[in-house]
Amino acid sequence: MNATITTTGGVTAARAVAAEICVDLRRGEFLDQSFERRILPLDARDRRWTRELVYGMLRQRAGIDSILSERVRGGLVRLDPDVIDLLRLGVYQLLHMGSVPAYAAIAQTVELAKRRHGLGASKLVNAVLRRTDREREQLNPPTPTDLLDTLALKYSHPRWLIGRWVARWGHQDTERLLALNNAEAPIVIRPYGIRRSALRSRQHFHFGRDDVHGAGRIQEGTLLRPGSCGDARHGIRSGSNGRDGRGSLCCPRR
Repeated sequence: MNATITTTGGVTAARAVAAEICVDLRRGEFLDQSFERRILPLDARDRRWTRELVYGMLRQRAGIDSILSERVRGGLVRLDPDVIDLLRLGVYQLLHMGSVPAYAAIAQTVELAKRRHGLGASKLVNAVLRRTDREREQLNPPTPTDLLDTLALKYSHPRWLIGRWVARWGHQDTERLLALNNAEAPIVIRPYGIRRSALRSRQHFHFGRDDVHGAGRIQEGTLLRPGSCGDARHGIRSGSNGRDGRGSLCCPRR
């Protein structure tokens, strides 16, 4: 997939957009708002790739930071926040995106760092990512003895929140909830006046055949493949109406 992503000045457009989304998050913008705004110039495939990179990195951030902290002299605290985010994106590609060759993940992240912060930062990024790639088989994130610290590191959730959940629901249910909270949520809509076959044939929305499925308990509901939701805006603008899964269960069609 990565080979088809369009490039801008030696850096893929998808990676450049991912870096800008990280900037927006540091400034306090909501992730969904930044993502929807930044991906507009990208095609559907690039949007899905960018979503996997950004959302995936955020889900794994605690574990990624523990890996980086051991490979950056002086720790992450001494680095520019933007360089830290570039390293996080690079490590996520190396360790969690099997479709991305290691050389591409490293070279592209190094080029991004060079463009945004100069030669010195790019050399640091190059050294850290190459070491991470070289030692990937020996990567052993620390295993805290405290249960809450272990779950916070594994699932990248705040320790205080995990403590509250464990006190309320116990360890096993909390861990199941953390795993579900890190999974990409299914997108369910119930379009009015549109048959599922019409969605597949792209008569109303820009969905491919593999994007549209039945939604089980929701009458006439449609399950959309994650990453395809951005293309639904065309259908909404053209006057089509839809209701999400929760609304459909609360207000079934008469």
